[in-house]
This record gives sequence, C-alpha cells and structure tokens, in this order.
Amino acid sequence: ASRLPACFATLVRKTLSLTLSDARLQEVPSAIGLLSNLTTLEVHGSQIADLPPTLAQVSRLRVLRVSANGTGCGLREAPSVLHQVTSLEELDLSRNRLTRLPETLLLSLRGLTRLQVSYNRLEALPEALGELTALQVLLLAHNRISRLPHQLSACGALKLLDASDNRLQELPGNLARLTALSTLLLARTLLPETDLGGMSPPLSLRTIDLAGNLLESVPRFVLRCTGLTDLQLDWNRLTRLPEAIGTLSALSSLSLAANALRHLPPSLSRTRIGKTLALRVAGNPG
Repeated sequence: ASRLPACFATLVRKTLSLTLSDARLQEVPSAIGLLSNLTTLEVHGSQIADLPPTLAQVSRLRVLRVSANGTGCGLREAPSVLHQVTSLEELDLSRNRLTRLPETLLLSLRGLTRLQVSYNRLEALPEALGELTALQVLLLAHNRISRLPHQLSACGALKLLDASDNRLQELPGNLARLTALSTLLLARTLLPETDLGGMSPPLSLRTIDLAGNLLESVPRFVLRCTGLTDLQLDWNRLTRLPEAIGTLSALSSLSLAANALRHLPPSLSRTRIGKTLALRVAGNPG
C-alpha cells in the first residue's frame, strides 16, 4: 500500500496542467520540479507565502496563477524564483498582499503577454514595465497606485489596460503611442477632470470605462475616439452631454446611469438611423 503505482513516473512526465486549491495549503511541494512538461500551474491557498526554488526546473511553464483565498492572506512579495521562470507568458498574482513589483522581475519576464496583479497593495509600478513589449493585457484594478509609469507607452502590443479602483493622480501624457490599445478601464480612479480633459488617447480605443469618477462633463479625449463602440459613464455628475457625442457613429453601448441628466442631445438620435444603441439612463432625473 506504501508503494507508488508503476505508472506514476509516466503521469508525472505527461502532466501539462496542475491546480492546487486548498484554504489550508501552506506551501507548494518541492516535487513540482519533477513536472518537466508542465505548462500551466494554478495555486489557490490562503496561507501560501512563497514558491519553492525547484519551480525553476519547470522550463516549459507558460501560465502561472497564484492567489490567496482569504482576506489578509497571501504573498507579501513576489517569489524570488520567478526571476528564473523566464518561459512565462501569463502571470497572475492577484488577491495577495504585494506592495511592490521588483524591477528585476519584470526585466526577467520580457515574454509576458498577460500580467494580472489586481487586488493587492501596490502603490507604484516600476518603469521596467515598458520592457514588456509583448504585453497585451495589464490588469491593475483594486490597488493603491497613484501614477502609471511613463514607460508604459513602450508596451506597443498592449490591448487592454484596467487601472480601475486605484488612486490615480495623473495619466502618462504619451498614451497615444499605445496604438493597439482597444480597452481602457479607469472606473473609480477619481482622476482630476483637468487631467482627463487634456489626455491624448490612442485612436484604436473601442471601450472606455470612466464610471464613478465624479465627472461633471464628458472628457474631450472621449470625443476624439471615433471608433468607440462602448462608453461607460455611470455614477458621475453629468448634467448634460455635448452635441459632439453624436459624432461617435460606431457607438453601440452607452451607459449613463446615476448622473444628473435631464435630456439627451438631439445629435445622439440623428446619428442612430438604422443602428442599434444600447442606452442605459436609469437613476437620472430626466
């Protein structure tokens, strides 16, 4: 009964994906290094504090997700072994207690296409983020970030940026260089309206979420995104919409709930002939 089955070694070699999920899980077994063909590893445990050095032996690992299941638990810092797992393409360290991302870590993981660090305690991001030129998805929601690094504009492949629920005081002035960016999520960041107004957006934007930012007017940069299909402006302080919003002829979804709007501009209906617009206006006085 104490002997391993004869097929165990074969199973180890053939394992491509592994999920470890247990609220009592305190550590990842060092035997993880035996899984030479592993490409995806998911670790969900409220007491995980680090990853074993043997993870560096898993040379084919492409996707790594490590998150805590409990409030106030999880990683306090990025595991040092990650510097050696250079094969990674997707890294998810969300729902932990990270306060920083080491610059050296990002320099080691230049092949990342997806980075998720939502629900942590990050206050800043290193300028080395700009070295991730293959990055397509960057998820930063629910942190304490006050500014995005200037070098973010070097992430030319970036398609989705979610910085919602942070403490942003400003945006980089060179976001227009992100020519592949199609989705920009900035809900509940309380960015100064003057900063949003002067922003120069990439013309590739299709989705913009500015909900919950106490905006009293629609930022000018929104009206320059002529290919926009989805615009979310809920829970602001809008009292009117500009006539120019009617020029967004590609718009198929417009969410304006919980503002102070009494009427919509005529231009909005004139440009919708033969087109369907999903319009949400609940919670307005008009």
